[in-house]
Amino acid sequence: MPHIFFRNKNGKFQLDNQEALRISSRATGIVLADLDNDGDVNLYISRIPHDKDSSYLIPIQGCKLHRKDGNGVFTDISRGNVNCPLSFGGGSSIELDYDGDGLLDIIVGEDPMTGYNGSKTRGSRLFHNKGNLQFEDVTQAVGITAGIPGYGAAAADVNNDGWADLFLAANDGAAYYSSTISMASFMNPRFT
Repeated sequence: MPHIFFRNKNGKFQLDNQEALRISSRATGIVLADLDNDGDVNLYISRIPHDKDSSYLIPIQGCKLHRKDGNGVFTDISRGNVNCPLSFGGGSSIELDYDGDGLLDIIVGEDPMTGYNGSKTRGSRLFHNKGNLQFEDVTQAVGITAGIPGYGAAAADVNNDGWADLFLAANDGAAYYSSTISMASFMNPRFT
C-alpha cells in the first residue's frame, strides 16, 4: 500500500493524492522540516529497500527526499542525493542542527537486520546539510561509531552545553553520543 498524505482543512483531514507522495515502501521514519530555510517544510522519508530478487511486485528503493514547491506540492529530488543511498536500510530519522550552522541536518538510524533491511550494512548515518537540499555523509568525520543501528533516534541538549546530543536505540544495544565541542573544534564538531 502506498503512503497516504492527509491535509488538515479547518480541523478535518482530507486525502491528498499527489503522485509524488504515493510511494509504495517500507517506510520507517519521516522528517517534515524546513531543510532549505525557505519558509516551508520539506519531506524526508527513511525507508527499507528490497533487492530485485525479493517477492515484492513493486521495486522499493531506499530513502526519499521531497522538496515543497509551493501550494503544498512536493517534488521527489532523491536521485543523486547523498542522503538517499539506494541500498541503505533507513530506520528512524530525525532532524537536528548538529554543527550550529543554521541548517537542519538529518540523522537516520539503520535497521539492525542486514539483508532484511535491504543493505549489507547496519550503521546509522548523519547527513550534514550543505544548503539547497544537498547533503554529505559525515558519520565517521563526527565520530559516530560504524555499525551502530538505530530503531529509534533522538536528539536534545542533554548535558546543557548548547549542543545537540544523540541517542540511537537498537535491540542489541544502544549508543549515546554527547557533543564535546570546544571553540577549537567549532568548525569540526565531534560526538563521543
